Parts: sequence; C-alpha cells; structure tokens
Amino acid sequence: MSSKVYIAGIGALTAAGYNAQMVFDAVKAGLNLFQDSGYVNRHFMPVKMGLVPHDALPAITDAIQFYGDYSRWHQQLLQLAHAPVLEALQNYTEDAPLPIILSCPEYYPQWPHQLPADFIENLSKQCGVEFCLHRRRSLHIGRAGVIEAIDIAQRMFDDTDTSYVLVGGIDSYQRPELLHGLLTEERINSEQVMDGFTPAEGACFLLLSNDPDSALGNNRYRIRLGKPGIGQEAGHLYSDDPYLGDGLAQAVSTALASYQGLAIDRIYSSMNGENYWSRELGVAISRHNQHLSDEYRVEHPADCYGDLGAASTAMLIAISSLALATHSSSAIHLILGSSDQSYRGALTVITEAIAQEPAA
Repeated sequence: MSSKVYIAGIGALTAAGYNAQMVFDAVKAGLNLFQDSGYVNRHFMPVKMGLVPHDALPAITDAIQFYGDYSRWHQQLLQLAHAPVLEALQNYTEDAPLPIILSCPEYYPQWPHQLPADFIENLSKQCGVEFCLHRRRSLHIGRAGVIEAIDIAQRMFDDTDTSYVLVGGIDSYQRPELLHGLLTEERINSEQVMDGFTPAEGACFLLLSNDPDSALGNNRYRIRLGKPGIGQEAGHLYSDDPYLGDGLAQAVSTALASYQGLAIDRIYSSMNGENYWSRELGVAISRHNQHLSDEYRVEHPADCYGDLGAASTAMLIAISSLALATHSSSAIHLILGSSDQSYRGALTVITEAIAQEPAA
C-alpha cells in the first residue's frame, strides 16, 4: 500500500510576491504584475514579463566557487531558489540530510542547455541546507516536472526509510536564446501577438512528508496529495503528430483512478494564455465530467504572475493548499500541468479530516 503524502511546508518567490502567502493573496485579488523587461520583439516593441525584483534576490554566497559551465542565468536560478527553499523548511527540524527532487527548465533540442552537474550541490551551499546527494534528482521536463517529482517522492517514501522529501521547481525565461526563439515563433504576448503568453521567472518548493502530524492545514483538516498521474502527448507543440489532447486526459485518468470521494470543485491549470492549451483541457474535462461538481471552476494563475515554466505546478499546488487550509469543510482540487513537449501531469490536493479528541 502506498504511503500517504502530505504538504509540510511551502515556499515561493514570483513577481507577485516574496513568499507563498503574498503570491496567494495577489492571485486571490486578481492582480496583474507584469512589467517591461528591457527585451524587445522583432517589431521593436517592449516585451512584458513577470520578473522578480532584484532586491528580492540574495547575493551569491562566498562558499560557491563557479567554474566555466556557469552562466549568469544559472546563478540567477540559484538566487531565485534561495528564499523559497528556506521558507519551505522553516519548520523542518530533522538532522538528516534532506532528499531533493528538482524540476528544472525544460530541455529544448533547438535551444539546448544543461544545468551544471553540481547545481544541486551549489544550491545546498547557497541555502545552507544539507541535501542528501545520493537521493537527489533533476528533471528537465518543464511545467509538468513537479508532478513527476512528487511521483518519485511517493516511491521514495514507499521503498526507503525517508520521512521528508523536498520537491520544487525553478525557472526563468531570461535566457536570451530561448526568449529569442519564442519571440521568433511569435509565442510571446505583444500588441502584434494576441495568442501568446507572458514569460516569467520564479521558484516554488514543497516539503513533503508521510507523517500526518507534520501536515499543513487547520484544526479540522490537513492537506494531503493524491496519486500523481503522468501522460504523454504525442501531438505536442513541437511535434508533427495530430494534437488530440490524449496526454492530459491520460494523466487525469491515472490521478483519479482510485478516487471515490467528493466531487472536484476547483481545477488549477498551468494554462498560460495560449489558445493551444484549451483543447486538451476540454478533452480532459469531458472524459472525467463525472468527477466534477456542478459548480467547478478553472483557475489559471499565470494571468497574475506569468508563465513560471518548471515551477508552474509547484506554485499551483501551493496556491491550492493555501486555499484549502482556510476551508471549514472537506474539499478536493485538481492540478493540471502541461509542458511544451510531451509531458502532462495531474494531481489531486485533498483536505483530510483530523480525528477529533472526544470531549472530556
């Protein structure tokens, strides 16, 4: 039997806020926090982005000695991750090195990149947190990456004596060759491109545990994660195969295969404003309509902070968890993450009732 997985800590940094609660409040208020980035498109019009202010980024620690394979972009990813890692671990008191599974920027063959091999070691030095280096993974699959990371963490809880795993994502579209490529493809929002998205940057980390007593929540409910579902879309953005939306529907089917509880009242999607993503959402909803409440809502917070790339689904889970922590009744949310290439992911976030002590 698989271990239950709980959210024990959350940390976030985006253009919308310096911590998880600030981001949640901005999304709840419907704020739009885009700004001129200094980049221009091929029509010489400014590109708006969801950028983290420079004063929110810590200095690179003196403990790190960079070598030739580190760019300024790599260093900025370390800076983006610093505060969210520490925020997620603020109540973590264990002495053992912490396993970590990191969702990294998606790998594009046409705009190749690779994070340096010692990136997680340098993240450990940057944050002052000891990570378990033989229980670490880096995933380069984009928006769906954190759901894949949670699936790996689930197996780690089942197969080892691990009680805590840190999962999270970091990304920044301030990578010139990638941004130039996306601008050339006219995927970036502008006055001339209406069917585009707003690139952003940020990080979000989730401390997972199989100990229910460590779970976030309130005095009646704690936050639990359901079984992750992973799908593959053959007709993805950079494929010549027909786009049928089967990958996301497959992921949702796996995530809901054994679920028999309440109807889903909210869906959090990584949709970023491009019309492309609406088709697969429609397919997934139509095939699983029996699991949805009559008044379900679809939320796509990228409207507030922009497309966070590899950090997207971690941020969706964080926002969902903070919303559920205020609930006075049982509820379930569905998280959907779709990468530019084939990976699709789905996951439920559930309120689990806490047994009440009998009155004296």
